[in-house]
Amino acid sequence: MRADMALLTMALLLGGCMNAAVRPAGDVTTALAADIDCAELEDGERLKLGLIEDELKVGRPRAAMAHLDALPEAIATRPLAQYLRAESHRQVQEYDPAVALYRRLSEGCLPGAGHHGLGLVAAAHRDLDGAVEHLRRARELLAADPRVRNDYGYALLLSGRPAAARVEFETALELSAGEPRAARNLLLAMLVAGEEQAAQRYGRSLKLSDAETRRLQRHAMALREQVLKESDHDEAVD
Repeated sequence: MRADMALLTMALLLGGCMNAAVRPAGDVTTALAADIDCAELEDGERLKLGLIEDELKVGRPRAAMAHLDALPEAIATRPLAQYLRAESHRQVQEYDPAVALYRRLSEGCLPGAGHHGLGLVAAAHRDLDGAVEHLRRARELLAADPRVRNDYGYALLLSGRPAAARVEFETALELSAGEPRAARNLLLAMLVAGEEQAAQRYGRSLKLSDAETRRLQRHAMALREQVLKESDHDEAVD
């Protein structure tokens, strides 16, 4: 594992892995359209699942779970309902049932969503290598999903690859018309890469508070120190 526990905890907070909404924009049935090789949802099913997704978006995973429990079996067993159940479990840190559902989805008709969820759970377990691998696979399957691109970029940033991370953040921004987490993470990537002047210009354009700017600067410094420490360790091993 190439990042320590403190940095991974910050990853979960800034990268949005633990308590983010199911999708930063649009409804889940649209955002996952490229990942669906399942039977088409009926209008009534789409409406019910959309309302459950709304509960997740506003940070009410237990309410979402209650509504999922109340669904008729014909809807509750649909892959999209299983995805929302996995997200609900993950957001309340019930990782074992979440992993079981994500794994089933990754082997079925929602592979991108499954790998994305598995990547987020790996990050929650401080398994950066596993997170990078699952998020890379999710990025291949859901290349136009801004949340996947942002989360994969953050994993790359923690892995000491700010240039590659920057590409992911810029792509997420263009796909989402300015998703704020991706914007902050792009600024963080600039700071980690030592692009101080570019970071200052971009930070001003974001109109961040002084406290938020200082927080990002502290985080960037911690990331740089970690990358240098790992680089020195690798050289010593070689």
